[in-house]
Amino acid sequence: MRLLAIFSTMVQQFVKNVLLFLLLNVVLVSIVNAAVISSPPPVSGRNPASIQQIIPADVLARVNLLSKELNLVREAMGKPEVAQVSIKVSNASPREVYFEAQALFEKANRLANEVVGSHELEPEVHTDILLPAHVWQLVDQALKRILIVKERLGIQDKVHETAEPITTTSSDVFNAILHDNQILNNLLYHPVSPSVVFGEVTLAINYTSYLLKTLDIAPRIPEPDAFVAKKTPANVYQRLIECIHFLQTIAKNSNVEMLHVTVQELGIQQVSPSNVFDLSKIIVSEVRHLNTFRAKPETVKVYFPGYKTPSDVFQRAGILLKQLEALDVKVKQDPGWAKKNEGVAK
Repeated sequence: MRLLAIFSTMVQQFVKNVLLFLLLNVVLVSIVNAAVISSPPPVSGRNPASIQQIIPADVLARVNLLSKELNLVREAMGKPEVAQVSIKVSNASPREVYFEAQALFEKANRLANEVVGSHELEPEVHTDILLPAHVWQLVDQALKRILIVKERLGIQDKVHETAEPITTTSSDVFNAILHDNQILNNLLYHPVSPSVVFGEVTLAINYTSYLLKTLDIAPRIPEPDAFVAKKTPANVYQRLIECIHFLQTIAKNSNVEMLHVTVQELGIQQVSPSNVFDLSKIIVSEVRHLNTFRAKPETVKVYFPGYKTPSDVFQRAGILLKQLEALDVKVKQDPGWAKKNEGVAK
């Protein structure tokens, strides 16, 4: 028995040492990658550390540089070119672009984790007023994640950033990020799951619930519709498009600036949970923005809900749709609601 106890202790110590070695290896890889990988300064010569200097043209140049690097990675991985993006936006603001850039960073981070085993936390921004410089910094971090992948794959080809017209708009940047997100969707072995989209839709529901509370609209969170099986990402996508249409109508009737989304019907049946995730980020951005006209929105964290299917997300999005329908009715009755108790961020 004594020998058995000694042997058991030795095994436990061995397992602990192996786990410690693996943990240290991951940490060292992350440190080395962070130390070695760097990105070039803006081709325009503007200083990214100066919040006021960076303009949409700088951001688009960085997004397009990322696109070039992604295509090198795509070729090295033997992946085909991607189809066109199924939506196009106009009238976008830096705030909205930033939320879409978050999706870009998350996917780039996922790819780096798959290929290199390296993971980074998303950079934090401690302001409610998001500017092109904040978007540039987040896109640049996504670029560094892809450069780590490029190095691991042994890609020697060089690409360079080219200047974009000074007339570049935030909408141009947004649409370019959508394209890069589409490329990343194609590169990931483990793409964004319905569970992640479910979490984003829940986040939008929570923000909308806070807004309904300030407007005395009940119920704040309606009962879900009956569960319908066999729904696809395309079905969820269409439902979220309905939500965006309501948001656009609410914004217009409230005299609030908001981006416009045009759906390209071609290829919509081929949408994936990653495409739906991109759309859900838009919705979260917009409902959070509407909250700022009533009070400073509380910080709401996304949680992991466990395994979910597109049917679960479709049912969840139905709750959001009911909330927005109720808000639409209220706004038509009181179109000046947004000006009566404005919040701190526009």
